Amino acid sequence: MNVLSNNGVRILAIDPTTSGFGFAVTESPNDLVDWGVRSASVIDKNATTLELIFELIERYRPQIIVLQDCRTGRWRRCERVRDLL
Repeated sequence: MNVLSNNGVRILAIDPTTSGFGFAVTESPNDLVDWGVRSASVIDKNATTLELIFELIERYRPQIIVLQDCRTGRWRRCERVRDLL
């Protein structure tokens, strides 16, 4: 999965949750490469989540990574997830 399609920009979108994270990898608006949900261990969820995200980055080599900006405004995210973001 490391070969880009013609004129594609590989994007990895990550959505942390209380139990892990969801993700999507695209190369164009109509080309969904992969998607899924990963669960984090109970012991240190942020460390496990980061390890799983780094594995996705190594596998897909995205040019862009998309995360929610929860630094401002009112977001319904627990403190652990806000720290992770």
